Amino acid sequence: MLALVCTSLIVFIITWFYLWRRHRFSLFKNMGIPGPEPSLFTGNISDIIEKGSARIFDEWVNKYGDVVGFYNGVTPMLIVKDLELIKNIQIKDFGNFHGRGVTSRLNRNHQLGKLNLFNADGDRWKNLRSLLTPAFSSSNMKKISSVMDACTNDAMEVLDSLSDQDKAFEMGVVYRRLSLDVMLRSAFGVRSNIQKNHGITGISEMLEQITDLEDKSFTGWLPFLFNCYPEFSFIWKLYFTWSKSFISYPMDKITYGSMPVINMRRSNPEARRDDLLQLMLNAGTEEGAAVNV
Repeated sequence: MLALVCTSLIVFIITWFYLWRRHRFSLFKNMGIPGPEPSLFTGNISDIIEKGSARIFDEWVNKYGDVVGFYNGVTPMLIVKDLELIKNIQIKDFGNFHGRGVTSRLNRNHQLGKLNLFNADGDRWKNLRSLLTPAFSSSNMKKISSVMDACTNDAMEVLDSLSDQDKAFEMGVVYRRLSLDVMLRSAFGVRSNIQKNHGITGISEMLEQITDLEDKSFTGWLPFLFNCYPEFSFIWKLYFTWSKSFISYPMDKITYGSMPVINMRRSNPEARRDDLLQLMLNAGTEEGAAVNV
């Protein structure tokens, strides 16, 4: 009798899981939006991991058209290449949108990750967007362009030096250091010299952490499970909460590594700089600020 009950329960769970997943993955088909056929187990995330988002997105757009529906695990997402539709989304109908969508269910369950611009939704996402928009005005872009020029010049000098050695070198490392240099100068006002000096301990560690975060954003087993099987999210949450006491995630290292700079700016008004961090700190101290940065 017990065996019959257990067997019936297992059959019921499998049937429920199958029907529920089919229902979740029928959204775009019911709406008439073309896209790749999703797997019942992983959606389309396996293709993204295998080929990389840039390559697979380009393949999908070429195959299915300017609007493509795919599933990031079980989360439906759109690729939009149609310029008029993009204008409507970004300008005319922007008020109808309240977030970027769920790119990482793991970060949505992270104490700090769920608050940033990539994962926030609702009013917080809108307020963050409004807060950051002035940073990308024409005048600020002109200031940042000179910073980017300086960083690019450093990168060219590095390439000249490497080419003189007459041997192969990894371009990915050069571009990562260039990208981090631009971010540090424009967002934090920090001149790190990371492109030419690879021995700067704190900055080099940050570069490794960013690379680690990038590598694990899709391919890490925990983000993969969160995205593909939210039906069992209570299990992943329990593990995530339990593991935080002895596992340091890359996002934590980067976040807490930025705190000394933030605290220094807050405690020393004379250390003000024209960068993205200062803009956010100024907005956060305004009376009645719409968002806590």
